[in-house]
Amino acid sequence: MYKRFPIHSLLLFSVVTSGFVLFNERKVAENPALVKGVAVVELFTSEGCSSCPPADKLLRKMDAENKNVYVLSYHVDYWNRLGWKDPYSQAAFTARQQHYANRFALKSIYTPQVVVNGAEEFVGSDEPRLRSSITERSTVDHLDLQVKRTGAATLSISYTLSHPEPVFLHLALVQPQATTVVKRGENGGRTLHHVNVVRDFKTTEPQGATGSAEITIPADLQSTACDVILFAQQKKSDRITAAQRATVPLFAN
Repeated sequence: MYKRFPIHSLLLFSVVTSGFVLFNERKVAENPALVKGVAVVELFTSEGCSSCPPADKLLRKMDAENKNVYVLSYHVDYWNRLGWKDPYSQAAFTARQQHYANRFALKSIYTPQVVVNGAEEFVGSDEPRLRSSITERSTVDHLDLQVKRTGAATLSISYTLSHPEPVFLHLALVQPQATTVVKRGENGGRTLHHVNVVRDFKTTEPQGATGSAEITIPADLQSTACDVILFAQQKKSDRITAAQRATVPLFAN
């Protein structure tokens, strides 16, 4: 059973279609090769939540199946006082989840939760709904992304938007794979595997069709393969309209 946390209680922790159409929609949802456009799947998860490992596993599956599905694992921090401190958790990720709770008029936030292209939220381990949502919510706007390593700990990001509408640009540095042996809490004794763990997250407002940004790589990732996922999100609706992914080049001494 997924776990809900009332938003106010977090402050205590630190805060009529034809049968033919239906058939084809089902066929597309079951065949990732038929999914068009791109979809950003944001998972809010925690190593302290026993309901989260199935959602983590599902995201690994989605990531492996379709290169146009960009999955992001945000580890929230409100489970940290319940027996296990998630090493990947950040208060900023809890704040992003709370933003979505306000957008969807939710009375509480919970784990595991997924949000697809900023347009739909539901329990993160619900595979049939996730597949259907990815098919229905995918977008085709174009976004060019280039990543340059400027130092052992620094990256220079340049981008080009096909439609410079009023959007926020979100830049996520992700660790493609992560494994943790959990010693305490609800998952005590389990070895957990994660995909695309968000290690740094920045938001900027583009001033035109092109622009640039910089990001710092955490010390433990400086000699490890990692990726950058950049996506555009409409200011008024929160709809994600474009996304792109790039591999971070290793630093040459």
